[in-house]
Amino acid sequence: MKHYIGLTLLLAQTAACGLILRSNLVKENIDQQSHRQSTIVTFGDPHLLLRGTEQNRESFITTEFINLEQSYLHVKTIDLISYDSVYFDTLPRTTKEIEEKNASRYEPFEMSEEQLYQFSQEGSQLTFSNKENGDPILLFTSEEDSQTYHLAGFNSGEVEVLHYSITPNQDKFSILFQHKSKEGEGVPIKISALFFVKYEETDDKPSRINPKYVYIKGPGYVTKWGGDSMQLSSCGNDGYDLKRGEEGGNSSNLIEDAFIYWIKAILKENDDGAKVGFVGSREFSLRVPEVEYPFSDLNQHCIKILDDVVFVSPRSLGTALVIINPINNEIVASSIFMHLTQFYNYQHSTAERNQELFYTIVHEIGHFLGFGHQFTRTASGKYAYPTSMGYFKSSNFDEQTEYEEEIISLTYQNSQASE
Repeated sequence: MKHYIGLTLLLAQTAACGLILRSNLVKENIDQQSHRQSTIVTFGDPHLLLRGTEQNRESFITTEFINLEQSYLHVKTIDLISYDSVYFDTLPRTTKEIEEKNASRYEPFEMSEEQLYQFSQEGSQLTFSNKENGDPILLFTSEEDSQTYHLAGFNSGEVEVLHYSITPNQDKFSILFQHKSKEGEGVPIKISALFFVKYEETDDKPSRINPKYVYIKGPGYVTKWGGDSMQLSSCGNDGYDLKRGEEGGNSSNLIEDAFIYWIKAILKENDDGAKVGFVGSREFSLRVPEVEYPFSDLNQHCIKILDDVVFVSPRSLGTALVIINPINNEIVASSIFMHLTQFYNYQHSTAERNQELFYTIVHEIGHFLGFGHQFTRTASGKYAYPTSMGYFKSSNFDEQTEYEEEIISLTYQNSQASE
């Protein structure tokens, strides 16, 4: 009798005999936290998630960058905290409870100044404050005669910056930092990542299509990447046995296989080794980068295997961090963590483990692309729309399903079906 356990930041799951419960950190915590706040609890030091990464501590906040009239929308804060023995998720016990806990639900979003922030300057100090009430969230300081400001405080507490990131056109930025504990406080280690996008007034609203097609933001609420192309990087995974097939026989790389699931075929290989195909009419590439950056980076989106850090909440087979602009449901950034220790615990052989790892990566790449959980069932209790975006072994597929072909066409082609 095999037990496969999966939970997520948005989800808490229980064990089920002979079933695999997949998880993601996308939408399922909406009942517990706001769309702007997510918490990951790790067993041990959360800095392990940053091991092997190159961290940029050179601030982009300069006098040239600062525009005191520009507003920024706070789209997400992700907190990583070390294990606290009093922290436990409530575990759902039935299939119905599991799916209700993790359903991709629509969350209404009303734009207000409470979500906006602006810079204000006084001498050598720069604050980033709430536009509605003036409360500062970030404090920056500069050295005498310097035109560069460095993050020094968050919500009145001292911090140490780990990684600055900004997009080439400077319309989005993120800051990753660790909180400094006050002397004598026995608080858990805590790391935070804040994501902001430049705010421009617009009448545009997220696209809405047939609710049969489920996205991270809810049934029918199209969630997708903007631009002309999407990139996924396989980061720091060279040391793992990630082959599919019988042990000792011919096999392929399961991350590449899961990528091919969504593009159907690799159409070319770039000079840098990137494999390139299309999701609908949108170019999608998979590469192995020379340099890996932290998960908060806006210009690199990694899938990373973890084998020495455990997520207490979410405790999952896979976790997809998907940061979304709620104004237009456009994906700002995304990273995928695969929790190898969970597969070691619940698989009997490397071949069996890797096959389940493949199915779970397929599922998490689906979230990376913006797709949510499809849990609709028929009167007989079976899934109504076969897709890898469900749970359990009935959602394990080796090739793209008809439902997935349809949602890809509606999402990443030029035309969309109306509801």
